[in-house]
Amino acid sequence: MEPLSLLWQNIESRLDQSHEGWRGRVDEFGQVDAVKKRSICQAWSDGETFEATLMAVLSNNTDWSKIQRVRAELADVFSGFSLRHYANLSERDIIYRIEPWFRERRAGSMTLKRDLVNLVHAARRLFEYSRVHGSAESYFVSLVRQLDNDPKRAALRLGTPGDEYKLPALGVPLAAEALKNLGFDLAKPDRHITRAVASFGLVDYGPWAGRTDRRPPKKA
Repeated sequence: MEPLSLLWQNIESRLDQSHEGWRGRVDEFGQVDAVKKRSICQAWSDGETFEATLMAVLSNNTDWSKIQRVRAELADVFSGFSLRHYANLSERDIIYRIEPWFRERRAGSMTLKRDLVNLVHAARRLFEYSRVHGSAESYFVSLVRQLDNDPKRAALRLGTPGDEYKLPALGVPLAAEALKNLGFDLAKPDRHITRAVASFGLVDYGPWAGRTDRRPPKKA
């Protein structure tokens, strides 16, 4: 058996022992179904594309369980995930209406206000792209195709400041999360993945200060 296959088998075994029902919890994220949907060339509406991007932004700097707790109410808060509607919001709408809604439910984060304001600018770009090219989804699809169908390279472009495809509110990890939500098969390179691959010995990071706390390792 290949080393990575053996590693994944061991991870599954450990999860089966310590987190009963973990497969169902993974399925609840919808990303597995999204990959299946993209594999048979199904398209995303503008609302679904905005929802996928929004979910990535909401995952920033927070415990996802907080967002999961209010997940069923988000369609009402974001007007049925209307890309057009969100693109037309002002900064005042975010500051005085939407961000307080999350704060009242203890579902926000330290950066949520900034992230939601930046998302307005991202929504405006996606809405204009949809108006010209027919769909917001094609903003992501065309980029992936340009990059030899490599979503990892697309995440770098979408999240790197100065790149023509950079979307406000998205750094590289959140861009990867948005692409995952849209059915592209890649991993979100956040601190949890970084710590995991270092712990499994897949990458040598050299000295790892603060190994027992929440900080990710850094390359030597």
